[in-house]
Amino acid sequence: MTRLVLTIDWRTAAAGWPGGQLYLLDLERHEVLHHYVGPLKPAALTQPGGWTGFRGVFCRNGQAWVADADSFRVFDLAGDRFRLAEAWTARRWYDIHDTWPDADGKTWWATSTSSDEVVRFRKHGAHLLATEEIWDAYLDPAVVNPDTGMTGRRNDLHHINSVCIHGEQRWALAHRGGKVIRFAPGPTWVHPHPVYGGHSLRITPTGGVLVLDTKAEKVFLLDPRGGPPVRSIDCGAKRLAPKINPNTGKRADSGWLRGCCVLDGQHAVVATSPAQLFVVNYRTGKVEDYWWIDKKDVRASTFGLDVVR
Repeated sequence: MTRLVLTIDWRTAAAGWPGGQLYLLDLERHEVLHHYVGPLKPAALTQPGGWTGFRGVFCRNGQAWVADADSFRVFDLAGDRFRLAEAWTARRWYDIHDTWPDADGKTWWATSTSSDEVVRFRKHGAHLLATEEIWDAYLDPAVVNPDTGMTGRRNDLHHINSVCIHGEQRWALAHRGGKVIRFAPGPTWVHPHPVYGGHSLRITPTGGVLVLDTKAEKVFLLDPRGGPPVRSIDCGAKRLAPKINPNTGKRADSGWLRGCCVLDGQHAVVATSPAQLFVVNYRTGKVEDYWWIDKKDVRASTFGLDVVR
């Protein structure tokens, strides 16, 4: 059984749906093992709600580490249920989007769109985090748009929404401008092929760069050395029947492609809202499986996705 954790972000709460949603899924059987729904504004950090719904997620040692606004919550997954285990605040780093474990097993990375930074955290005290390292896209001359420079409003200039670590390489994604960025080792390097509307960058076992084009609903496989896309996989063929949001009257025909995890040397799973999953073969460029998880909730806006390890 391949278990996945899927996070649902703030758009559901903004539209009137409850925040703090997590799905624990059995991929092969297309079965929802647990659908967790918590309050959007919990009474305390150690309560299992979600101020921004929930966003980035990674799994290790049978736990799900979930990013939320300026905090992280860790859920045990024993018995195929979410049970809150620990929580920390990241303090000044806000609007955390993506998160990824470091190879040392003791620290982890996260993107802060509010400050255009990628930060490596470690535990510091009962519910506090300390920083080990910071990469600041706003100050990196390789990333700065020469037409914009470093003037004006700092917050969310690049919208750094994804981070992934592969060996010594550290990758990030700037949603604005579609910049796929390797910020370590050595000098920062920007991939020559932009992925406009990019989200959820992940690295394959052989070093290929998978990145989602949210608006086009396509998965791109990029050569980490540069050049045009090696492969493009269309996940927009599965169109839902139009639905109407009962709170806002908004029509939904399809959704943004957000959330990605690599299964093995040829398969990845990607998500799009309203809560759908696609198993893609990034070697052949084909969609091999499709699952519409929740046919009732048109506002289930997917965000993060990872395999339970």
